[in-house]
Amino acid sequence: MTFSVGSVWRATHAVVRRDWQIYAVVLAAFSVLPALVLRMTVQMPSLDHPEVRLGVAGWSFLIVNYVLALIGTLTVAALAGATAELRGQSVGTVLAGTVKPMMKLLAASLLALLIMTVAFTAIGFALGLLAGIVGILSGVKLPDTQSAGWVLFLILIFTAFIGVELYVVLRLSALPGIALFERIGIKASLRRTWRMTRGHMLTLLALALIYIVAAVPIVALVYLGTQKFGPPTGSLPAFVVAALLLLPGLVLSTYFSAAMGVVYRLLAGAEVEAA
Repeated sequence: MTFSVGSVWRATHAVVRRDWQIYAVVLAAFSVLPALVLRMTVQMPSLDHPEVRLGVAGWSFLIVNYVLALIGTLTVAALAGATAELRGQSVGTVLAGTVKPMMKLLAASLLALLIMTVAFTAIGFALGLLAGIVGILSGVKLPDTQSAGWVLFLILIFTAFIGVELYVVLRLSALPGIALFERIGIKASLRRTWRMTRGHMLTLLALALIYIVAAVPIVALVYLGTQKFGPPTGSLPAFVVAALLLLPGLVLSTYFSAAMGVVYRLLAGAEVEAA
């Protein structure tokens, strides 16, 4: 079982074509509808209204929206990535079984984020200390914070940070499937996803780029539609337009959520073949 962009697409398209009605209903209930309610009830900061600040109610709505969307995504991933003997389970059973994996996924992701943050902080402190020591010993004056050299240095640091962050995210690609289908601890899950994704970085990077390319026009469409017709609460046409603008996102979310389960299944199969 090869793991490639083509194999992921064929397997994802096959499960979506087979069960798209179920996936669409689950994601509409847990992702699209809450997102529409959020847009109707909470004014979010934007380019036009940067002064807007989210209060306690706003953050509460946002967190609930995120948790519901994650439950819907994991449910579709579980349905798409389930083995043949598990496909007979009802949607309700799968849905109820995603709560514990979701907690494990969040805990593992937070642990990975904490490790990465501590590592970056330590590296940044070490580089700053080294630069200061070298400057003192050699008598070389550090560049001014307004100079072009300093700006270039910051750009390089930012680029390196983004590159490392992208690398870590790709290495965690199998984590949702591991949380759903394997009964192992948080630390073991991180080691497992690191091992499963070894040697597949180019394929995972290509999949991530495809998702980004598909998501950008959808985000732009939603933004431009909101700019033209106003918020959903402004009028009935604005509400209808806001609901219609979420449909392309529903299609993308359906494929993305199903792909999460498919990626795990194919990576696990490739690992077995390589053993």
